[in-house]
Amino acid sequence: MLIVDYKTVRPPPRSESEVAAVYLRQLASYRAALERIYPDRPVTCAILWTEAPRLMPISSALLSRHLP
Repeated sequence: MLIVDYKTVRPPPRSESEVAAVYLRQLASYRAALERIYPDRPVTCAILWTEAPRLMPISSALLSRHLP
């Protein structure tokens, strides 16, 4: 299962380490909710920066550090 969050930040970050913490917390929350609903399915996440457009996968390790 893939969660894609669309963002319009200009200019978009070049790497996941530059993504704003507020976006990472939001995506981590979405992932946690879907992992509870579908415990038998892997959940991956990405942000689609609409200016580029560019799909940026966000690592599970980074999202785990931003759980609310």
